[in-house]
Amino acid sequence: MGHRARPDRRPTAPAPPVPGALLRSVRLLVEHARGLDVVQQARGLRAFWEVEGGVAISSAAVEIQDAGRRRDPQQALSA
Repeated sequence: MGHRARPDRRPTAPAPPVPGALLRSVRLLVEHARGLDVVQQARGLRAFWEVEGGVAISSAAVEIQDAGRRRDPQQALSA
């Protein structure tokens, strides 16, 4: 059997704000684990914390882990 061509699955429009923020927060966890400096992007998601708890959990984790890398307990407390 031959391989069938898969349709292009790229989104044609940006994700709605809240689901988009949730996806970005998880992406930031992965990027942070890879050693990238994404803490400012994580802080930018704070506006969604009260709307979607998953964003708060993921982006706060990035901020706290970054504080641990920097050995900065005050930064961890501000997350």
